[in-house]
Amino acid sequence: MSTNDSGRIPPQFERLVPYLQLTDNYQLADDPDNAGHPRWEKFKWTNAESDQWTDFRTQADALFIDYDAENFVNKNVRDKIKILVREVLEYDHDRDTGHRLLDKVALYGNVDDCNTFRVKRGTVLEDETPTHMPDLGNTKPLLTLRSSAPGEHELTVTNPDTPESKALPGGVAFCDVYRCISTADKPPASMRDFDLVGVSHRGLFLSEFPTDTLDKAKKYYAWHVARYRGKSGEIGLLSNELLAQVMDMGNRAVPN
Repeated sequence: MSTNDSGRIPPQFERLVPYLQLTDNYQLADDPDNAGHPRWEKFKWTNAESDQWTDFRTQADALFIDYDAENFVNKNVRDKIKILVREVLEYDHDRDTGHRLLDKVALYGNVDDCNTFRVKRGTVLEDETPTHMPDLGNTKPLLTLRSSAPGEHELTVTNPDTPESKALPGGVAFCDVYRCISTADKPPASMRDFDLVGVSHRGLFLSEFPTDTLDKAKKYYAWHVARYRGKSGEIGLLSNELLAQVMDMGNRAVPN
């Protein structure tokens, strides 16, 4: 399990502490573009994710006092520090359980937000042009609808160059999947309208959503797009847009 994400969250404790202090204060501060709301709401973090980030900061502050006083000699302190660093890194970008908090900052934040969180892959939503891997070229995933049921759509996420294989292209770590649920049967105007809903590793992705909050008198559509993520953090080009009707038991993809 890799926890290396160079250039983002510092893995060195003495650098991680000020990073957590800075970013925690920042995510809790009032959003200047939406008075009365904290910045973490703009990033589409959940309240639990915001609280967890603050908890990491609180733990780091307490450990830093012991770290400084003991000059890193106390084995118990060293072990606690190693555990905390690993937990912070894995909470953000573990392959299977990561919450992708920094990805959300890059997706929904502005230049200042990205600079504060040390997100180096650019403000994707400002220019809508992702930085992609030179080795990847123009390769992008192909989305199709495999099946649907109330509350879920099962998608296939394949490499169009090898459509019969579930393997990812060389140099790719996984595929980010985004979704937008709305009453419009036309594609969303911007990536700002999409939420990052998970990652696909082996050709399939289950897109789950609550149906009890939807107005039964309206027809809803789920738009999906995806893009490859390189092993060093770069992102690829967007896939086709996949349209599926919510609550429709036998719908098929609408290619774009």
